[in-house]
Amino acid sequence: MEPGDSRDGVSAETTPHSALHSGVSLHAYDIVVVVIYFVFVLAVGIWSSIRASRGTIGGYFLAGRSMTWWPIGASLMSSNVGSGLFIGLAGTGAAGGLAVGGFEWNATWLLVALGWIFVPVYIAAGVVTMPQYLKKRFGGQRIQVYMSVLSLVLYIFTKISVGIIPRPDAFHVLRDPVNGDIPWPGLIFGLTVLATWCWCTDQVIVQRSLSAKSLSHAKGGSVLGGYLKILPMFFIVMPGMISRALYPDEVACVDPDICQRVCGARVGCSNIAYPKLVMALMPVGLRGLMIAVIMAALMSSLTSIFNSSSTLFAIDVWQRFRRQATEQELMVVGRLFIVFLVVISILWIPIIQGSNSGQLFDYIQSITSYLAPPITALFLLAIFSKRVTEPGAFWGLMFGLAVGIVRMILEFSYPAPACGEADRRPAVLKDFHYLYFALLLCGLTAVITVIISFCTEPIPDKKAS
Repeated sequence: MEPGDSRDGVSAETTPHSALHSGVSLHAYDIVVVVIYFVFVLAVGIWSSIRASRGTIGGYFLAGRSMTWWPIGASLMSSNVGSGLFIGLAGTGAAGGLAVGGFEWNATWLLVALGWIFVPVYIAAGVVTMPQYLKKRFGGQRIQVYMSVLSLVLYIFTKISVGIIPRPDAFHVLRDPVNGDIPWPGLIFGLTVLATWCWCTDQVIVQRSLSAKSLSHAKGGSVLGGYLKILPMFFIVMPGMISRALYPDEVACVDPDICQRVCGARVGCSNIAYPKLVMALMPVGLRGLMIAVIMAALMSSLTSIFNSSSTLFAIDVWQRFRRQATEQELMVVGRLFIVFLVVISILWIPIIQGSNSGQLFDYIQSITSYLAPPITALFLLAIFSKRVTEPGAFWGLMFGLAVGIVRMILEFSYPAPACGEADRRPAVLKDFHYLYFALLLCGLTAVITVIISFCTEPIPDKKAS
């Protein structure tokens, strides 16, 4: 059937015969290109594994601390490229316009902060994981274990599983502070809280920099990563907007029944914006290459997350119960934990599919807003204030986590309405943007941490420094 034909009054462009409904399938040449691409990637991976030392903790988890600046910068970018970008970022760009690109640009200066402020502290402390740094900074093991578990929960929830007329402010980055879908104060201040966690304290990202052969290479990698983060606005967000303009009946469907037929989700189909554009417009061969690149990017991101998650579990959790564990045992445990993560993440996928008006990127950022701000507050106080104590840090983290979990439970208890339906959720959900909540939660955590710290015995200067 040609694109112009119709059946039962429905254009072939909106007929539910595939996930993307473009009437275009992968040609044999596309499949050949995909196979060749992955054979090449597999060969390079095997060569790298043989060439690198993987028999020790440092070799397995930190690439032997021998990385130079340019693979670090590329790894910082690739670790952050996954379904959240190709599917989520493009989908939110299709639904809401340019403002979501601010999430990428905000990272540029925080990557500089990573290289010049945070990484020197981590390297000086001689740590492999971020909870290890907190243990050295505050003393005691409980905050290390709680931080490890919280980080693993964040990875599972946010990183591993995850109308027709364009809106008048689609080309505005800074939007109304009250009614905007991404209000400008939240974009500037609330997002900075989330970005500080992601780029300066998150194990997945920081582990790339800790693998550097020297501090200079770590800084160079951060600068390169910052430049690369400028690109998604033009290569992902704008193509998502173009896809909405070209295929409004599918990408911008407003009727829940039509959305269900188009993409299998009643809450919206903006997540198909980027794949739809690739399948419908790219020629044979290039289409296969683009699909291979997207798949490789997704796998690269998952590889980074799995590696960092296994590091956290093996070093910070397993060793607490098996203090005499050998390096070989830790590496085996790390690999087995990856299998566990895959299973849990697959089970979580159905919940993601029905969340946040069908926009994967909104889901990722909202969950991060509920769990990450306490971590941001904790690390900032740990680095910039010697007066913060272990009880203050621990109970501040517990308070922030409890408040965030309450908001997250409400989020899942009152799912987003389907296309065209009225939003009847409580005001704390529909009127209090998650970026504002992130800013408030970070501030409350910091206040509680400082108050308790001043009520307890200070840490000796030697340990606090």
